[in-house]
Amino acid sequence: MYSESYIREIFSSFADSQTELIVRSSKVGGFLVELIVSGNRKSFIISSYGKVQDKDTNVQYYSFASLLSSDSFSKLDKYCSAQLRVLKEKNAFKPLNPKIRILSNSSIINNNISIDDSFSDFFDELLNPVRESEKIKIIILDGPAGMGKTHFIERLTYEYAKKYKLRESNSPLVLHVSSRGRRLSKFDDVVAATIQDFKSEAGFYYQQIPTLVRENLLILAIDGFDELADSDGYRNAWSLLNDFLSQISKNGICILAGRDTFFDQNDLVKRFNSSENIEFIQLRLENINLAQAKTWLLEKRNPAILGGDGSSLKPSFLSLLESEEHFLRPYFISELSKLDEKTYDLIEQESYPKEFLIKRFIEREAKIVESTLIEKGMSSNVIYERIKNLMLFIASDMTEREVNEIDGVTLLILLELVFEDVLNKDDINKLKHKIKSMAFLEIINFSEDKRSFPHETIQYYFSSLNVVNDVLQDCYVNLLHRSVISLDFLESFQDVFLYSSEITDENAISFVKKTIKKLESESSGDRFRQNSISLLFLCLSRMSEVDFCDSLLLSDTYVSDVLLDQYCSNKKLSIQVDSLFIDRLHVLNSNLESLCFKNTIVNTLVANDYTGFGEFYPNVKSIYLVDNKEYIRDPVYIANWISSHSKSTASNRDVNNDFFDFFVKVCTIALQKKYLRPKTDIISKRLVSNKYWEYLEIILGENGRIDIEKTAEVYKIIIDKPGALLKGASGTPEEKIIKLVIDKGEELNSKVLER
Repeated sequence: MYSESYIREIFSSFADSQTELIVRSSKVGGFLVELIVSGNRKSFIISSYGKVQDKDTNVQYYSFASLLSSDSFSKLDKYCSAQLRVLKEKNAFKPLNPKIRILSNSSIINNNISIDDSFSDFFDELLNPVRESEKIKIIILDGPAGMGKTHFIERLTYEYAKKYKLRESNSPLVLHVSSRGRRLSKFDDVVAATIQDFKSEAGFYYQQIPTLVRENLLILAIDGFDELADSDGYRNAWSLLNDFLSQISKNGICILAGRDTFFDQNDLVKRFNSSENIEFIQLRLENINLAQAKTWLLEKRNPAILGGDGSSLKPSFLSLLESEEHFLRPYFISELSKLDEKTYDLIEQESYPKEFLIKRFIEREAKIVESTLIEKGMSSNVIYERIKNLMLFIASDMTEREVNEIDGVTLLILLELVFEDVLNKDDINKLKHKIKSMAFLEIINFSEDKRSFPHETIQYYFSSLNVVNDVLQDCYVNLLHRSVISLDFLESFQDVFLYSSEITDENAISFVKKTIKKLESESSGDRFRQNSISLLFLCLSRMSEVDFCDSLLLSDTYVSDVLLDQYCSNKKLSIQVDSLFIDRLHVLNSNLESLCFKNTIVNTLVANDYTGFGEFYPNVKSIYLVDNKEYIRDPVYIANWISSHSKSTASNRDVNNDFFDFFVKVCTIALQKKYLRPKTDIISKRLVSNKYWEYLEIILGENGRIDIEKTAEVYKIIIDKPGALLKGASGTPEEKIIKLVIDKGEELNSKVLER
């Protein structure tokens, strides 16, 4: 039986502002409701059990939900049709779906689930045990970048829209809210921008969403919640979401999607004021393994990647998948599946395959405009450079506005800027028509006028180049001053800074020196210091490889994320980390002996068993152990773990010779890369070019720990069990190898001294 207060709560969000909402007892029983919606006066008779009669039209509604979804209120039928229209093409083919782990109260309740057919059926089954509960259901969807979180939500949105259209089992619709790079200064701004994408096809507004969610008409899915932050970090994002959930009050389903290192159920419970009114279910998307990728790629039947009999993939293509972590993620596997023979043959020879793929995309787009420009005397190379510059301008515009989209007007303005010095107005107008057909700039859902890059990794590639170029030219870098840089951007920036052919060693050194100098003189109250320090941490790996022996002081600020995965210390590079508060410090497979941490607090350390500190380490509040996928908060456990992974107790780290340091570096990199490929991989090439490589190759070879395949086409090196070599546990064969390395290092040091 419905009460007057409940009925008033339902309709209050739909009544026009500054108008009267009347709810009173009806002569025929139940309640009479009168209100103004979008300027139209409406009257309804509500029975005590929720049936509704429109007094003006005599239309009968069997429930509140059917009334609120109607054209008189939220127009959900039109919204549903719009979703089906724009998502149909994306969901036409069977995707490559990662395995899923289901966790509740941080415990695994189901592992390695595959969604072979229906996402919505899987989701319904997931919610069945808690569906009757009046609590709000929070579904945490997490996983590494590029693992398919956005696709999961889009597929769910599409399938629920199909069910809604067929009126299947009262299925809700999904409101897919994407951060699109926006800072969460106002939660309602982000949600309202999503609704605006539908223009007239969505008849509801932000203030009505809590009601629609509570009545199970909408599922609110926030994609990229880990990127929704402001100058206060993530505190404000959680606070605003908390306020929104309090408006829902009970019932309803919300999905929060983000990085797997961002969400922890124990922490989530503490963040919400009314956690006793919330049920948490965590879905973790697992990494795609090689077997899954092989099965999916074989179904694509692309002859460029198939072996001679057509029943297997080319061995060289398999090794390509193994050599690049990004290639075992759904988006890049999908792109690789489309390769032609010529492109595939070329990519095998590249040291930075991801950049090569992006450049091939640019070449493809350059050909679209080539017919217009060749006759103007422009060569293919010049056209390529102009189109690349256009992409850089587009990425810069997106970055400055903190979105991942560009509107048609701005796109055409940037096109004019790129070509105005070489083309007349008529030629530019011809170009404007062609530029809209670029496949590299996709039409965004629900908006014919907006474009985006096909994957944020590509946008971040261009944005990273922009940051480096702007710093080298002493320009004001909006990204560094205004934005909260996401972990996804940091990963891309590190990738570009370490491997891109666009950044020479000289430019890399200059970038670091200019950033340090700016830090010393900059006194603004924005985010420049935090962001610059995050980027400088990323630069350490390359600075360890070049002639850069300066001291670095990284101090006195709050930093959201620091990414130091696979970092190998270099004793020539002195790094002082003083008075920092780091929200998340990522140090997988990292040897941090040369980093001196003082007065530094780390909220969450993202680590594994191959993480090693030096004598001075930070004050760590919690540890996320990636190997076990668990959070540790017990102070005693944390202290013991840090101590056991520090120089003060790990005897094999108390060695002071360059050859041993080189051995540690090789093993650390071998943990990350299954194969070392000196012909195509920059890092591997540097290792085998090192003066110590020949000695290490002999020691590892004599002890059966290295396998080398070297032909005219292939140069591939496998280090056997590099993790065990790093540990060098007492009484193991690895301990013997470490002693051989130490002795050889001392011998080499003696020879240097004799000279």
